[in-house]
Amino acid sequence: MKKTVVLLCIAFSFLLSLTVTAQTVFWDQKLDILYSCTPQSAGASILALAGAEDGTIYAADPSYLHRSFDEGETWEILAFEFSHILGIVPLRADSLLVGVFGSSADKSGIYRVRGHGDTWEKTDIGERIEFMTSRPDNSVIYAAGSNSGLFVSTNRGSSWTKVLAGTRVGRLVAGNYGVDYLTPGVLVSTDGLIWDPAIDSRLLLYPTSNPDVFLNSRSDGIYRSDTFIYDWTRVLETARGILITNPLGNIFSVASSGEINVSSDAGLTWTLFVDPIPESCGKLNIAALDFSGHIWAGTPNGALFRTSESTFVLNDERQLLSPKSPSIEIFPNPASGSITISITTTSPGYSRLEIYDILGREIKKIHSGFLSQGVHSFQWDDAILPNGYYLVNHTSETTSQHAVFIRIGR
Repeated sequence: MKKTVVLLCIAFSFLLSLTVTAQTVFWDQKLDILYSCTPQSAGASILALAGAEDGTIYAADPSYLHRSFDEGETWEILAFEFSHILGIVPLRADSLLVGVFGSSADKSGIYRVRGHGDTWEKTDIGERIEFMTSRPDNSVIYAAGSNSGLFVSTNRGSSWTKVLAGTRVGRLVAGNYGVDYLTPGVLVSTDGLIWDPAIDSRLLLYPTSNPDVFLNSRSDGIYRSDTFIYDWTRVLETARGILITNPLGNIFSVASSGEINVSSDAGLTWTLFVDPIPESCGKLNIAALDFSGHIWAGTPNGALFRTSESTFVLNDERQLLSPKSPSIEIFPNPASGSITISITTTSPGYSRLEIYDILGREIKKIHSGFLSQGVHSFQWDDAILPNGYYLVNHTSETTSQHAVFIRIGR
């Protein structure tokens, strides 16, 4: 039985608008250490895929867990006696949770893994696990058991509660906006523990930044509803796709052919982002977003791909596109040391300027207090930050603006 795991990795509490001006991104093949991408390839399917906050990439096939510390250029194989890893949820630093559908019950369950996969400790969940997923901040983590029911953790895997006993869990979207959706049902939950029926439907709802708008991926394209799934309109004609939201609120449809389309208006309009993979590689069966904004995807024959650019880099010059807001500027960007943040206030009053990471955690409060009308500049040394993408948020009594900057190594 083929298992497909879709891990929707990260999202911001701040939703930004991004405009795509041209297609400049392509697929990089990251498969020389895994399997060849030829019609004769007999490689094993990529069953689970995840990117950790420190940049480590994990990819599981039926026999091994692979890890890469250098964006997929080289891979290490972590050998163990398990048969199928069907879920990977990265936690902080070098730790992660792994769901195993083992060859026997004693080898199945949820494992807490440390040292980037070097140390394995079995939790008290010993049931075969069919998939795992989590909310972007890991505040709620889910694991579906093969004997029906859903295991839920609200403390990053330290303890688990089984809910929906007797219910065969189909698919689950851990919502980017505080609500989770599960099929068959549809069932909805705000805390992962109590699930209520929304409507008698077998559609997998995918939420957007608009609470009234949902998307649904079908065999003939992406459908959109702005009437809480009572009426649907096809907005993108494509093969069935995996839907992923990046930290800027842009939605990406990753079709089984490898074609990626992107929408920045809650699925209303779409623009081509990446062309399909070669036909000899087969069809994509899994996709995930890493912490640098790249999309990774795997095939049933073991081929592994990564987009050549981050999903934050979408214009001809391959520069980061900040939201359309002339009143906030960051220089230099990217930065490896001190940055200058300039904001423009249209009227005197209270203003707040803060920096957040891609999980929505506040990193630094730059300013909080009164500002006169006009241009104001603030300097800050970002040397304390790990490399990656960060959000600058400026809120005044009348407006709220956002911009993104990239921290790179010295």
